[in-house]
Amino acid sequence: MKVLMLTSSYPRYSGDYAGNFVHELSKKLVEKDVEVTVLAPHDKDTKGFEVMEGVQVKRFQYFWPKKLQRLCYGGGMIENVRTSILAKIQIPAYFTMLSVRTLIESRKIDVIHAHWIIPQGLAAISGRIWGKRIITSAHGGDLSLASSWIGRIFLIFSVRGSGITTANSSFTKRILEEAVKKKVEVIPMGAGDMASKEEERNVKEEYNAKGKVIMYVGRLSKEKGVEYLIDAFQIISKRADNTYLMIVGEGPERESLEEYSQNLGISERVVFTGSVRHDFLRCFYESCDILVLPSVGLSKYRQEGLGVSLLEAMSYGIPVVASNVGGIADVVAEGETGLLVGEKNPKALADAIERLLDDEALRKRVSENGMRFVRENFGWESISDRFIKVYGEALE
Repeated sequence: MKVLMLTSSYPRYSGDYAGNFVHELSKKLVEKDVEVTVLAPHDKDTKGFEVMEGVQVKRFQYFWPKKLQRLCYGGGMIENVRTSILAKIQIPAYFTMLSVRTLIESRKIDVIHAHWIIPQGLAAISGRIWGKRIITSAHGGDLSLASSWIGRIFLIFSVRGSGITTANSSFTKRILEEAVKKKVEVIPMGAGDMASKEEERNVKEEYNAKGKVIMYVGRLSKEKGVEYLIDAFQIISKRADNTYLMIVGEGPERESLEEYSQNLGISERVVFTGSVRHDFLRCFYESCDILVLPSVGLSKYRQEGLGVSLLEAMSYGIPVVASNVGGIADVVAEGETGLLVGEKNPKALADAIERLLDDEALRKRVSENGMRFVRENFGWESISDRFIKVYGEALE
């Protein structure tokens, strides 16, 4: 079987976090004798063609000169469009180049698998000229398009033009089915053992965090609610002087969050690491005592799709605390695989974190349950099998 993967985000180098879950799925499919070709946008210093761990990767330029390409990577397509006029201008060119390249590449394949409904799902429809079957996967961020009538039209056209549509969580499925009136199947992206450099990093020593480490891993943007975690940590820091908050990631809110922690007088115990290569993330997860995802819902359509950092931490037996928004409840069962709290509630967040820090039996139970749950339900072995089954159904 030959599959063409369409994505607006894909690792540009070894250890890059951008679109890594698309690469992990593609890599696992190749191991199972599926021939995968990935079509992704070009970025500075990337090659037009390369083979990454058995996966053929073809990258297309969508704006000239190359150095002015702004639509993809960085903060992600949606964020880039919100913040950059140049990114907005490049949307038609991107869609045109993606559609043309899809039309060319799809002649030799069996199935087109588009990641994100817009624009990849829309561009995939060009493959219908050759009678190709289309699978479209929604990852949560694409739901924000449903908040406007024009975005909803594009969603409906894209999803109805796809043979089978999958969603990363039950929340994404429900919102999408409401918007497009079509059945959607839940198949999440997976989590598994992350590669690590031979050179191990002693993260606690590196950042001088020698006590209990509470960690956040992810993008520093409004919907992640990191300011509420900082508020919660201020409460915790008054009760326990051997705790540290480590914030791993980059994003548009970083500067304001650093300033906020300084204003609260806790900056000496709040560490901002910036971006971390994916192949070093394991060292960070294994150095923390609790992983927190304090996401908030900015609107009905802008909520946490699933919470990949939760899956990654749980796969290493790290106990987790998370806001009960979006698709997070698919991963965190209260008191069983982690602790859930209401969004935008620093006190509840602080109380939940302290419960885990103070109660060894609870911490052990949710750690073991979480690890088992992720390995049984979110391992790439089973996720890839589910997609192979969907590909087969599409070809029937």
